[in-house]
Amino acid sequence: MTTLRVSQKLEISDADWRLIGETASALPADKAHKWQNHIGAAPLENARSDLSSIIDRIRNGPWCFVQLRGAPLSAEDIGRGDVDLLVSRSSVDALLSAVFEWTLAGECHAVIRSRSTDKVGLEIFDIDGRDSLCFDFWIELWQLAGGANYLRFEDVAHLAGASNGIVRLPPEIEAAIYLEHLISKKRKLDNDHVRGRLSNYESTCASAGSSELAAALARIQHSGKIDEQALAVSRKLLADNKLWPAARPSRRFRHKVVTEMRAAWLDAPRKTRSMSIMGCDGSGKTSVIKKLREAEPNRFNSYVGKRLYRNSILYKIAVALIRPLLFQGREKFDDTLAPFNYVRAAAALPFLNLFPGRKLTLVDRALIDFVIVDRKSDHPRLHRASRLSRVFGHRIPVMHLLVPNARLSQRKREMTEAGHARYDRLVFDCLSRRTPTTYVLFHNGGDIETSVAAARNIILQSSRT
Repeated sequence: MTTLRVSQKLEISDADWRLIGETASALPADKAHKWQNHIGAAPLENARSDLSSIIDRIRNGPWCFVQLRGAPLSAEDIGRGDVDLLVSRSSVDALLSAVFEWTLAGECHAVIRSRSTDKVGLEIFDIDGRDSLCFDFWIELWQLAGGANYLRFEDVAHLAGASNGIVRLPPEIEAAIYLEHLISKKRKLDNDHVRGRLSNYESTCASAGSSELAAALARIQHSGKIDEQALAVSRKLLADNKLWPAARPSRRFRHKVVTEMRAAWLDAPRKTRSMSIMGCDGSGKTSVIKKLREAEPNRFNSYVGKRLYRNSILYKIAVALIRPLLFQGREKFDDTLAPFNYVRAAAALPFLNLFPGRKLTLVDRALIDFVIVDRKSDHPRLHRASRLSRVFGHRIPVMHLLVPNARLSQRKREMTEAGHARYDRLVFDCLSRRTPTTYVLFHNGGDIETSVAAARNIILQSSRT
């Protein structure tokens, strides 16, 4: 049985990288996909300056991620393809909580995406919203045996050791997992990027003493296909290191069916033409939406979120006949009717996309707002009817405006400091951990012009236009 050593922490030296105790040449860069706006792309040097400290914190934070392939995380990844990491759910949640704090402090913006429970996507933007760093966090990597089986962080924990931050598996194991990736994704082996990575793995495996796998990788490059003999070598390596679990075809089928059904029922259409802009009272929702609409009236439209339920005839009857008997103000009465308001709003929301035209409709509330009660107290909370949000309501992209309390107090004092902090955290915990979701954390503590320009950049990406 071949047993490999524990993973090594990454060190970066100038332009190339190495594993401590091993040698490896730099891997080819992923295809750049930087999105540019009408203002123009910021120089890479500026993006590095804005995001470099965040990159350092991710590399050395109190979580443990296994980088599956590519060069070690650095400023060179800004504006490039996704960085793939194998993770535990607890580590992802810890990083997302840190990103929430970084956004609140005005260091970045972020977009959290998840369509299934096996993967979470994270894109961290600089404060101008121009340059970004993209991650794919794999909780279950369904890429073994052509996608019929999966690998979890817990499966590789004995190789990852007790390290924090970002670690790498031994090069032989990393190469074997990469072959499974190529098969499951049906990648073309004549692609220059793929050939460069295979060549790199060939040299690193040879240096590590895995001559049989190195020979198999050389043969793959020469023939342009992954033969059965090469697969047998790589899969034996995985099996010897307890990384080839028993086949789970029935679980894969159930997982796929449940994921697709949940996405079809809850996820917004990929070409959705609406987006929620939410935040505590005084966070600047109305101002941002108004500025965007005025600057580009042919691109943006606006909609008052409360109209999703207040336009209902039943709601108007309740206000006229029931509210006077309860001696309640409008907001308190809305709290009382929270279950009805949520269902009515969720039923009405899809109609915003029915005849969308070319404009993107910005709604100044998210559905989750309608089941948050006592929002102006020290203890805003979710109504017990919030369980409805797990099973009903299209989840269009949501932009959550975060404003430091000191800044908020200069604008509009409608919430207490404790209530403001609790509201933001409540919304974050709800929207960042649900599936499916497209959730934007946006720092709105700067001047209005800077905020609107950054919001425009991120909105146009997050709304899948």
